[in-house]
Amino acid sequence: MVLSYSRRLYIEFTVSQEMEDFLRGHVNGFESFGGCCPKVILYDNLKSVVTWRQKRLIQYNNRFLEFAGTYLFEPRACNPCRGNEKPRAETGVRYVKQNFLAGREFRDLADLRVQAFHWLRDVANVRTHQTTRERPIDRFEQEKDLLQPVPRSPYDTRICRPVRVTHQIRVKFQTNTYTVPLGHVGQVLTLKAGPDRVWLYHADREVACHVRCYGRYRDIENPTHTKAILEIKP
Repeated sequence: MVLSYSRRLYIEFTVSQEMEDFLRGHVNGFESFGGCCPKVILYDNLKSVVTWRQKRLIQYNNRFLEFAGTYLFEPRACNPCRGNEKPRAETGVRYVKQNFLAGREFRDLADLRVQAFHWLRDVANVRTHQTTRERPIDRFEQEKDLLQPVPRSPYDTRICRPVRVTHQIRVKFQTNTYTVPLGHVGQVLTLKAGPDRVWLYHADREVACHVRCYGRYRDIENPTHTKAILEIKP
């Protein structure tokens, strides 16, 4: 994400292109800009934003429009194959690839995100920009008062799925299984997954919380859950 006037940059790395990751990137980007949001944002024609297009007739993704309405910004889709309509973003992508990613090593996703945070703070946003001949962080001081504040309650960008509890007191999410208390066998619960945690709700009551696993075919269990079932079914 690049602010048009200041060229202040925000980047975020994820393990998927799901809508929830896309929206969470927006929320984190707005927070990085001091809790400010532009009034207009330009986009490619990715399906998270545009579900159908016929020349100037555009149908936007309903959930994305709900998000945009929450933050009161206007989305504008560039014309297909017209990179010249968003040169700041295209230049920003090239700059990240050549200046940040090239030759860099990282242990895992968390380490990459930490390195990206420090690079934004210590390099990208304090350099003298090639086009403006000023530092993005300095020009942002002139720009920030023209941006609009974000809502006090951020949009819930967690993945939300209905899941059924098996007789082994487990629910399945992205090939992994997570345990729940014994009393919910056979019930349909609401699963909400953020970047670090997985929550399970019965109606509006939280019944379980786990550290989210990004591996495959893992079983994540809470010992108190399994102890209860072992007492009646060794």
